Amino acid sequence: MTPPPHQPIVMSEQVLRLIIIVAGWLLILLGVFESFHPPQPSFAALTHGEPNGDGDQTSAVPVYREDFLPAGSPDNAEVHAATAHGTSRGIMAYWYGGSREGAADVVIYQAEYQDGAWGTPSPITDRARVQRDLSRYVRKVGNPVSWQLNDGRIWVLFVSVSAGGWAGSAINLIESSDGGRSWSETRRLVTSPFLNLSTLVRNSPVQYADGTIGVPVYHEFIGKFCELLRLDPNGRIVDKVRLSHGAHSLQPALTAISPDEAVALLRHSGAPPMHVLESWTNDGGLTFSPPRELSIENPDSAIATLAFGDTVLAALNPLSDTENGRHTLSLAIRDEHGSWRLVHTIEREPDWDVNYYEYSYPSLARDHQGLIHLVYTWNRQRIKHVVFNDAWLLERLQ
Repeated sequence: MTPPPHQPIVMSEQVLRLIIIVAGWLLILLGVFESFHPPQPSFAALTHGEPNGDGDQTSAVPVYREDFLPAGSPDNAEVHAATAHGTSRGIMAYWYGGSREGAADVVIYQAEYQDGAWGTPSPITDRARVQRDLSRYVRKVGNPVSWQLNDGRIWVLFVSVSAGGWAGSAINLIESSDGGRSWSETRRLVTSPFLNLSTLVRNSPVQYADGTIGVPVYHEFIGKFCELLRLDPNGRIVDKVRLSHGAHSLQPALTAISPDEAVALLRHSGAPPMHVLESWTNDGGLTFSPPRELSIENPDSAIATLAFGDTVLAALNPLSDTENGRHTLSLAIRDEHGSWRLVHTIEREPDWDVNYYEYSYPSLARDHQGLIHLVYTWNRQRIKHVVFNDAWLLERLQ
């Protein structure tokens, strides 16, 4: 049987006209998208490192004081990972305590410092409450990070793990609208497409001019790298930017020093010799430079930063050897040329008891008078608090 001859496809005039119209609209849309550039974000003029009240009334006289936070519970054999933020009355600090890091009995505590004294600590959440709020198994909690929003609400972000080690963490958020007297149910942030695992938080956020909040985070699963999340005031993630790549940087400490500029110090978690890593942005956090090694050594330990005028103050462990790395805690300043120098030693192990003491996980905050507060882990047994003013720090710079 002979097949019928091939019939050419005849396109109707209506179909051809429709194709032309659709193609025209596509070209217009492509041109619009090509010419559209989202506005460059900018950091708030008043960042988390600047005085925001009447100013320190003793600014001409150096001030330096030390004390310890009261114990959250007499049963806490170990306390760790303190954080703090300024309030209208002083500062509020948060930390975790329990039988050991990662134990099921770990509780996250808060305590307020005002008029030169600490109030009684109170628990704000624990593993059992998080598990109940999320309706999922929670094995451990840790690493609280606090922030006070422009409207007075307080956020505490912290990590939880359902299986495995800290590399399996997810970030959670609780909120207080009454100055920390009560807290909302736990919300789990969705930050990663890979089963929402391996996103951790350690250091304070930064404020953007449009009201969004930049939260520095990091990942530990397979690779070790840092990111910056942007959250709206309702806690929804609106953007995410890489700060670093690879497998050797953790726990970014980010400080804005102008509307466009911010500096991030990263914990070095690679092979020795280990040094503090630095990255920076000049476009409001849209992009960050590749991390560079500083001259200051780092023993795979946490770093804290704070704006100090138009530069950055850091608290860190400045030694890289594992034997003595967290046994000295120092302050460092970044100069106008981008170089860092150590300016004061806050803690050093006593000569008679070398390799016993640990001073680690610092956090820096300013209060409404402009005083600078430093809280950190003291030998895993206490949270220590140091307060000083600009005059005291400027003496160290001379």
